[in-house]
Amino acid sequence: LLAIDWACKYFRPYLFGRKFILYTDHKPLTYALNLKDPHSKLVTYKLRLEEYDYEIRHRSGKQNVVADGLSRINLNTEINSSSMTAHSGDTDDSSFIQMTELPLNFFKNQIVLKFSEHNNETHQEIFPRTFRHTVARLNFDESVLVKIMRDLTDDSRITCIFCPTQIMNLLQEVFRKYFARTKASKIRITQAILTDLITPEEQNEIIAQTHDRAHRGEDENHSVIIRSWYFPKMKNKIRSFVNLCEICLENKYERKPYKIKLAETPIPQKPLDIVHMDIFISLPNFS
Repeated sequence: LLAIDWACKYFRPYLFGRKFILYTDHKPLTYALNLKDPHSKLVTYKLRLEEYDYEIRHRSGKQNVVADGLSRINLNTEINSSSMTAHSGDTDDSSFIQMTELPLNFFKNQIVLKFSEHNNETHQEIFPRTFRHTVARLNFDESVLVKIMRDLTDDSRITCIFCPTQIMNLLQEVFRKYFARTKASKIRITQAILTDLITPEEQNEIIAQTHDRAHRGEDENHSVIIRSWYFPKMKNKIRSFVNLCEICLENKYERKPYKIKLAETPIPQKPLDIVHMDIFISLPNFS
């Protein structure tokens, strides 16, 4: 019914003022608009279609080949016998780590892999209950990646991995081979990372620099800051800063002003009980 409403509205210049026939393979539509007690949605569509002169006719799906012709194309292709014996687990998307567009900073458990001439590992709590594990290696092989994913991932929360593209294929292969059944929904890969602002002084400085450019609202400031920097409770801190800005308080109007409640008008009990007076001052005639 929604499709009929859309089609009539789209082709209105050609359909209005002339009778036409609607063919559908959905048989209930032939009597849906003629029910004695229709519900609100049917009434809405019926009122929209009242201005047209049409007739709905049923055509079975086998005969209605024009509407879904693409889905009924007969492909005469030979099926490779080896593809029929392939296991679904070998091509299932759950066998690989999911990619995410969110930056690494948004996750509570973070792993950073990077190439370096010296092997090094650091583990730090950058924010409360937010941990970042940085692993630097001259080369990442299968055994190193297995150890990293076994020791540094946390089954109680989602772990996000930021790594060079050179080792991404090997990382996916290690995950599919050793961890796909146990950690399928607990690991993500991202290619985005933001600069962390640890101290309140750094956070307030960035908020002040961004807000002082044009004294915009909290949403505009947040959209600019989140492109490069990250710190917890960012929106709340931006909102507090904007609400205390003296320039904004002096020059910007209140977008949600206080609504004064309407009082009851007194009812006069006798003539001349309430008198209204208009004062008119005539202007001097300069002609």
